[in-house]
Amino acid sequence: MTTNKSAVIQQPANAVGPVDTSVVATSQGAHARLSAASPDTLQVFDASQQLIFEYDAAAGVTRMQVPEGDLELATHKGSIRLKAADEVAIAGKDVNVHATESLALKVIDISKQLLRPMGSTLSLLPHKAMLAAQSLELGADDAKVSATRMAYRGQELSAVVERASSLFEKLDTKAKRILQTSDHLITKVKDAAQLRAGRINQQVEGTIQIKSEKAVHKTKKDFKVQAERIHLG
Repeated sequence: MTTNKSAVIQQPANAVGPVDTSVVATSQGAHARLSAASPDTLQVFDASQQLIFEYDAAAGVTRMQVPEGDLELATHKGSIRLKAADEVAIAGKDVNVHATESLALKVIDISKQLLRPMGSTLSLLPHKAMLAAQSLELGADDAKVSATRMAYRGQELSAVVERASSLFEKLDTKAKRILQTSDHLITKVKDAAQLRAGRINQQVEGTIQIKSEKAVHKTKKDFKVQAERIHLG
């Protein structure tokens, strides 16, 4: 780079204010100068007079611009780190994140003095995805989950559904206590229904009706029928 105070620089198309004649220029036409409109702003232009770098000291903003073509940051050996005290924003038509081993997104609460910091973590591995958080909310108009095997473990599960339907090839249910409350309950069994219990207690406020082609009641000891009136036949 050479300093050329008498060089004549073509007015850049995207320059801010008139061109200052005090510039630092290369033999190919790229140059750097202080903006005449804003003396605290340093601008760098390429050979085609396109603004590619701008530092605004008054606003504390540094801008890198690529008018045409691509911008690539690459390290053949080492890492790339972006750090900011405030927000980091990425915007584009398509945003792709590619990793060959793992990808992790973490939000850690460092405002509290905790022995074990708490937060939310999303980890993606080639054959596994892990999501951990104190509270998780999912919302969608249409959601589908497809899995060969699925397991749930928790202390409490509650659901509010307007209508639900399920289809099972085989269903096994085990519980210490089951309580069902319904306005109407209809159970249909195509082949055979079996109930095995140590004791059965049925309390009906109205009438019990049993209809069948044949009825057989067997007891090992006593069979008692108690009523004000008993009608047979």
